[in-house]
Amino acid sequence: MHAPLGGDTRLTPAGLEKLLLAARSLGQLDLRERGLTEIPPEAFGLEDDADAPPPPAQAPATIDFDAPDEDDGPRWWETKPLTALLASRNAIAHVAGDLTRLPHLEVVHLDRNALESLPDRALGSLLRLRDLDVSENKLRLLPESLPVETLARLACGGNDRLESLPESIGRCVRLAELLAPRCRLRALPDSFGALHALVRVDLSGNQLERISEEAARGFRATR
Repeated sequence: MHAPLGGDTRLTPAGLEKLLLAARSLGQLDLRERGLTEIPPEAFGLEDDADAPPPPAQAPATIDFDAPDEDDGPRWWETKPLTALLASRNAIAHVAGDLTRLPHLEVVHLDRNALESLPDRALGSLLRLRDLDVSENKLRLLPESLPVETLARLACGGNDRLESLPESIGRCVRLAELLAPRCRLRALPDSFGALHALVRVDLSGNQLERISEEAARGFRATR
């Protein structure tokens, strides 16, 4: 992935159009450090026409092989489904449920924003999501509806209002990395013990008062 941007990176309409064009070619939308307070609504429409057939071409009366292309964007056969949404280091306070319109997402990075909640049903509908980073926000809760069949990495550290993890986390059969330092966790759900794929856990800087025997089983192979 690209390195974080520097300098004045505030997003203009022309700049957004360029990013959307690039996303159609690369399958990755990079909105990091753009001074955003929301994810642009246009981003959720990137796959609306993915399965639509291309419009019929109209043959010109004469063909000029030296004429420049009128459209700088990718041709329909060159477009890729959006698999990565990178929107770190903004001021986003809310994420719309329109995430459901991006069903191919595998990576969603929303760290270092101002999120107080996450769209419950929308996240659960992302059946290919494997990497979710919502660290350094203002979250009080994580949604119960998670992509339990695919999620392999969950980063939610630095949410100092977050007091618990959802019970559904125990059904994340592929979860290998859980990073939740510097929250306000007081206990772990018993379902934590069902995380057989877990190899890396960071729960430092929390207020854990107890870990039940059932939950402790989740630490078998962790480091």
